[in-house]
Amino acid sequence: MTVFFIGVILFLLLAFVCVLYPVLLGKKRAGNSQSAPPNGEDAVRSARESTNIALYRDHLADLDESLSAGNITQEQYDELKIELERNLLEDSDDHDDKEREGLSGSVLSKESGDVRKAVSILSVSFIALVVCVGGIYSYLGSHKSWVVKSILDQRTELEQQYISTNDPQEQQRLESQVQAVNQQLIAQLSAYVQDSPEDLQMRAVLARTGMTVGNYGLAVAQFRAILEYDPELTQIMAELAQAVFLQADNRVVPIVQRLADSVLEKDPNNTIALGLSGIGAFQSEKYEQAIDFWQKAIQLQGPNSPNSIALQRGISAAQQRLAATTEEPSQQAQIVASDAVMDEPREPSITVSVSLGEAVDAAPNTTVFIYARAWQGSKAPLSIARLQVQDLPTTLTLTNAMSMAPSMNLSTASEVELVARISGSGTPVPQSGDWQVTLGPIATAKESVTQTQNSAYSLLIEEQIP
Repeated sequence: MTVFFIGVILFLLLAFVCVLYPVLLGKKRAGNSQSAPPNGEDAVRSARESTNIALYRDHLADLDESLSAGNITQEQYDELKIELERNLLEDSDDHDDKEREGLSGSVLSKESGDVRKAVSILSVSFIALVVCVGGIYSYLGSHKSWVVKSILDQRTELEQQYISTNDPQEQQRLESQVQAVNQQLIAQLSAYVQDSPEDLQMRAVLARTGMTVGNYGLAVAQFRAILEYDPELTQIMAELAQAVFLQADNRVVPIVQRLADSVLEKDPNNTIALGLSGIGAFQSEKYEQAIDFWQKAIQLQGPNSPNSIALQRGISAAQQRLAATTEEPSQQAQIVASDAVMDEPREPSITVSVSLGEAVDAAPNTTVFIYARAWQGSKAPLSIARLQVQDLPTTLTLTNAMSMAPSMNLSTASEVELVARISGSGTPVPQSGDWQVTLGPIATAKESVTQTQNSAYSLLIEEQIP
């Protein structure tokens, strides 16, 4: 900001010069005219001219007063003023062109000349001002901000195109473009916040973009940096807790619980913190607390929101676990409970068998992601497992408990696509050179639960992303 204040001072000095210069110039001319006393014929001529000019100014003042009082119109004023000037010229001793110009200039030209010079100075100053402002504008990073906004607009347009099309090939192409734009956005935002670390809004955009592409380390670092500037931002604190939760493979580690507790202490209605607190209570087998947290989140979000639907299933699971830990009920109660469980819709789960193709060339410790994502709509994983190449072949079951967030799990999609990807970068985002296989659509509706639980879908990783 030092450069900005220096620029302001320079512009103020420039404006001061532009205003002061005509005044000083007028005083200088007045001094020069007074420094040469008239003598002889020049003195007589000067006295007569002074008298005529004084009369001219008196009459002109009368005209101005009449115009102001409304006694004459503007048109009459202009005509009378021209007549006064004509009389002033005719009363002069010398009627040649040069003298006539000098007489009129004594009243008009001298002042208009000063104005013309002042306008010239102002014009040059304006051009200099534009150049300086442009330089400072670029230096202070506003151009970078404009570039970031352009990339964000481009991503929004691509996402809208993705939503509006039902062509799988077109969706795959748009998905690749969105991922490329996200990487470009991360690069631009990283450079921007390095130059402007106090811009918390841009840091938040960078952190949330990191969450989108699965770069939770980047998200955690940026959310922490924001809180260093303003520790009272409870929403950022809640998002930090969520990023740490995802980074810890969907586990509510102690720091996540501490962050969630701090958020709820300041903002009891923060739905992210309520959801994480419910997950923490569930993982600690405190099912009643989990139910309380999730029910409050549902009340705040409304029962029909996607996140509330997922939380309601979590509440059902907690109620089942809670019932199993209570004392053994009577035989009649057992029958009633059994009937209730039979009538309750079961959560979907998908068993997947993953193996490597012969052409795959990857180090044993390379990361492997196996996940299900919505067949249409957002491509964020709904249930995900992280392995290594040395763990293949393997068979595992994807469930709601393996989701990255309560609002995004298998229960929120009627059809999913299975993906197995060997990721050289260690993130779920596809990169050139990764090996992968996809399979879909696969229904997750109630009538298909038996199939997805009792049979495994086979995935053979053998295609490399160009």
